[in-house]
Parts: sequence; C-alpha cells; structure tokens
Amino acid sequence: MGRSTVGRLPLVPAPIVEVIVRDEQGRRTDVDLPYLLCTARLMLEDGITRAETAQHEEVRVGEDLETFSTLVGSPSASPRRVEDLEGRQRNVFVFKDLAVRVGGTYRLEFRLEEIRLPVVRQLASTVSQAFDVVEWSRYPGFPPSEIATLLSMHLHAQGVPMYIPPLILPQPDLPPPPAGSNPFPPEDPRSGRTGTASNHGTSPPADSPSP
Repeated sequence: MGRSTVGRLPLVPAPIVEVIVRDEQGRRTDVDLPYLLCTARLMLEDGITRAETAQHEEVRVGEDLETFSTLVGSPSASPRRVEDLEGRQRNVFVFKDLAVRVGGTYRLEFRLEEIRLPVVRQLASTVSQAFDVVEWSRYPGFPPSEIATLLSMHLHAQGVPMYIPPLILPQPDLPPPPAGSNPFPPEDPRSGRTGTASNHGTSPPADSPSP
C-alpha cells in the first residue's frame, strides 16, 4: 500500500484496551484505577519501529522537506468503568480520536503507567494487531462489521465518546406524517377505487425513489 497522505478521520473502530487486575491468588478482581494512564504510540507493521513523523511527497525545488506528525489526536486515555457485552463491569481505555495521516499498514503500542507524582512507573505494554489506513475513496467499501464492532456500538450506547460513521448508527424513528398529508386518497370501500385525486397530483411519496 502506498504512503499517500490521507485525512484526519479517526481510527474506526476506536482502539479499546482492557486492564485486567488479579490478586495474589491469580483471581480476577475489579477495582478502581485512578492513578493509571494508558498511552499509544504508532509503530510500523513490524511492531518495533516507531512511525512518529512523515514527509510530504511533493516538494518544490529549493524547498526544505517538511515533516509532520503521523499520529494525531489524543495519545493518552484515562480508565473508564463500562459494561461489556455480557453485562459485566470492565476497566477499559478508549482512544476516541486517534488518526493516522499517512496510508499504510501499522500497529499501535500501548503502555500502561501508574502516575503518583513525582513518580511515574510503567506497569505493562502490548502491541496491537496490524491494521490498514486507507484513503476515503476506499473506506466505504468495507463491511459495517469491520467499521464498527459490536463492542464499539455497545460502548457508544453507554455514552462512551468515540467516532462512529453516521451511516452505521441506527437512525431515529421518524414521527408519523401529519393528518391530511397523504398525497394518495384512501380507497372508497363502495367501489373498490380510490377517491378523487388530491391537489398533490401523482408524485411519489417523499420516501419513494423517483423513476
């Protein structure tokens, strides 16, 4: 895939990192995590090389190469207490507005830190699976299940802020049309025919496609 510059559309689905806490016996426990912070760094596909900056492909003669940040948005997230798909409480970090400005294949490295100033201690780290960043012209071709996962939709419904493409979100129910707005008169039960044509003519309803 080429290294073309793309827009600043946030990564979809939004990266979500879960923190699992266990006690001395190895049993999973759910606790509040007020001093934890998770940060994200963009990596190349190998998961080792950082992809911090990039350069514009088109540079005029005599101009210096201009570099820009490849990853934009907030690279850090605080823990959130949410309900998972099975109704259990979880501690997660949601990166709601991360965007990658250069097309390609990448990974994200996540680092979990405990911040008790003046001490900052790294607790754990992990690297995501590889993902593609594509131009907008290719984006609509992906199936909805790859654009917004069930977990993303579930957390979004709980009020967790993240970008969901408008076409993926369920549309609100429209109110019924006002009385007398039907352009087609009701059927006359005595004749089996419709009544006299209204002054709307024979135009299709507003929600019907034009021929």
